[in-house]
Formats: sequence, C-alpha cells, structure tokens
Amino acid sequence: MLMEAQTRRSLGLDASVLQQTMKNTCKDVRCSDCSSENASYRAVCLSFFLNCLAIRVQTRLKFDAANGYRIEPALTQFMERLIADPQRVWLGEPKYFGALPDLLDLMYTNVVLPTAVNKKGKREAKEYEWHKDSIRRIVESIGRCEQSAST
Repeated sequence: MLMEAQTRRSLGLDASVLQQTMKNTCKDVRCSDCSSENASYRAVCLSFFLNCLAIRVQTRLKFDAANGYRIEPALTQFMERLIADPQRVWLGEPKYFGALPDLLDLMYTNVVLPTAVNKKGKREAKEYEWHKDSIRRIVESIGRCEQSAST
C-alpha cells in the first residue's frame, strides 16, 4: 500500500480507494514499539505513519472546507504541503510538524467549538475532535519511532 500510495501521489493519479483502505488500516497501535526493531522496520513504520498522517490531514481539510471552518491560512497551507509530500514536510519543517497537534487543538477551541450550537454543529465538532486526537497519536508515534532511531 505504501508503494502504491507514493507512486500515485508522485504521478498525480486518483488514490481515493487506496486512501480509504489505508485510512481504515492506519491505527496508531501499529508499529507501536519502534525501539525494539531494526532500522528497516523503523523506516517502514515511519513511512506508514507519515502516509497515514497525510490521509488524516487531507480528510480534516476536506471537512474544514465543507463545514466552513475558518482555519488559520498558514496552518491550512502547512497541511496542504503535508498532504503533498509528508516526508519532505517531516524532514524540512520539524518544529511546525511537531506543533501540528497543538495547533489543531487551538483551532478546535477557537474555531470549531463556537459552531457547536445545534445537533449538526455538535456532531461536526465531535468529528473534528476525533480527527485531531488521531492526528496527535500519529504524530506522537512518529516521534517515538524517530527517537528510537536516534538512540
């Protein structure tokens, strides 16, 4: 799946079916302990999590637009770069990458929660909360794999 996802992304091919399959496979319990595995296993885990993160972020942006959430433009641009090339963003923008979960928490508090005034708004806010929590777990998993690679 990773190879196909990277190939489709680089060629600009439709990957919607593959992305849905990967999204359903992307659980933070996979590759839970990078520290006890060899370097090639850690590399696959990192690639898996980076691609999972890109899919989660893409889903988040899709629903942000659909719900009319006014997410900070700089954060939206960062998320778009992450979708386009998660490895490059992870390596090239480590501070912003690590701050992504906190920034999503901030957007949740300042942008999403004020819209939770009716049943639909509350449901959408709950969806946002689930997405941001999932993104946090994936970023933390990437951090653990990254940390174990440097020791």
